[in-house]
Amino acid sequence: GRIEDYVTGRSSVSEKERKEHLEQTKLSPHYTEGNLSRALAKESGYASDSNLVFRKRDVPQASPLSPVEQKQAYKSVQAGGEPPLFGFRKPAPERPKESPNRYLESDVNIHFKTP
Repeated sequence: GRIEDYVTGRSSVSEKERKEHLEQTKLSPHYTEGNLSRALAKESGYASDSNLVFRKRDVPQASPLSPVEQKQAYKSVQAGGEPPLFGFRKPAPERPKESPNRYLESDVNIHFKTP
């Protein structure tokens, strides 16, 4: 939907989270996912999850948008359109280098007014 129609607490995400929470609270404590996975592991003879490997999904890296494409994408989003699938793909800004100015406490005089 359009952003102008947004109402706090009434988004599709909040509705989904509310339903998931209700479903989780309805489950009996005897049939939780943890207990079920432990029971299945014992039946199969698999007692350790030390071999479990998580792999990072390879997301294809898209090239940065040209300045003209960036401008069109921003205008589209401002007009209520969807953002580009891979974002605006702007490169991260360079971190600022350390300030060339160094201050020693002895070089700085701060005068406070007394009440």
